[in-house]
Amino acid sequence: MKEAPRPPYQRIVLICVNDRKPEEGPSFAPRGSVDLARAIKERVKAAGFKARVRVSRTLCFGQCELGPNVAILPENLWFHAVTLADVDAILEKLGHLCQA
Repeated sequence: MKEAPRPPYQRIVLICVNDRKPEEGPSFAPRGSVDLARAIKERVKAAGFKARVRVSRTLCFGQCELGPNVAILPENLWFHAVTLADVDAILEKLGHLCQA
C-alpha cells in the first residue's frame, strides 16, 4: 500500500443509490437516487468543479429510513431525503466550500 501525499480532490460527494432488489432490502432507485446522482455529477461538471470535486455513487450509509442521502467530505455534511429539487442547493454549498 502507498499513501498519497494529498487527496486528489478538494471535496468528495457521496450519493447513496442503494439500487437493490426488494428482497435485498431498501432501495432508493424508485425514489430517484440514480437520477439524483446523475444530475449532481452533470452539474458539478457544468459548474467547472470536476477537477476539484469527485462525485461517487455508493451503497448503504446505514440511514435508509432517511434517504436518499448525500454526504460531502471532508466537511462531513449530510443531507437526507434529497430530491432533484435540492440539486441547486447542493451545488451552491459546493461552490462556497470550493472557494474557501
